[in-house]
Amino acid sequence: MEGNIWYDNDKKLIMKRWGNQMELPFESLKYKYGLTGAREKFEAICVELIQIIHEDDSHTVESAGGDGGIDIFVGDYEGDLDVYQCKYFIDKIDSTQKNQIIASFNKVVSEKGDSIMKWHLCVAKDFNKKEHEWWAKWKKDMEENHNFKIKLWDASQLTTKLKKNGLFDRYFSDYKTKKEELSNDFRYAITTLSESSVYYDFDFLEHLDEIRNKWQADGFIINRKSPIFSYMNEFKMIVAINSGMLMNNEEARDKVTELIKLIIDEYKKLIKD
Repeated sequence: MEGNIWYDNDKKLIMKRWGNQMELPFESLKYKYGLTGAREKFEAICVELIQIIHEDDSHTVESAGGDGGIDIFVGDYEGDLDVYQCKYFIDKIDSTQKNQIIASFNKVVSEKGDSIMKWHLCVAKDFNKKEHEWWAKWKKDMEENHNFKIKLWDASQLTTKLKKNGLFDRYFSDYKTKKEELSNDFRYAITTLSESSVYYDFDFLEHLDEIRNKWQADGFIINRKSPIFSYMNEFKMIVAINSGMLMNNEEARDKVTELIKLIIDEYKKLIKD
């Protein structure tokens, strides 16, 4: 079991760190374009989204000459502005990221503070509890000190807005294709686990191996940090060890039932839109 890809040190770290967290698409940009390219692509995605939402009123600021803390603005640059700042943060929000957010905010306030109506942070991740606590306090303090509202567009909100405005498939069409392929490959296994006891059969365990061999190292699975093959490996091991005697081993039977539920639940997450 320890020799399986899902049990090596790197994958252990991934499972411990991410668990069953819902995968969001923006991290995949790093694997496609590299970190620098991913930052540029993330901003480009935000630009197009905001331009569709606000049409002719939205504009970008070329950073080569200094963007003044503004990536995108809506309105008249010499009049009232809604400001958008894009940050391709996909890991934790620690002091470095917080300082970058604050620096961008302070820069635009120093240059355009009297004209700002709203300030938006577009970020490529969802905050955890500690990060939300920091954001809520900082946001409250800044709104009390300045005469405008502050909004957070996190990864979940951006994903929803991209889908609502017909942009998601343009940038992440490979996700849709992979989901369809994965659904087809897993269909028999999931149906069998859900509806029958043929999973005790050796041929079915071989079928699980075929799925694992095809998918366990696929970027679609790895990028999502999915533990589905960890569950499948444990399921297969218990069934194989208790071959022909599983119905007489209550503890093993209960564990198999638990693992079947985990496998099915994780599969549903993987194919969820």
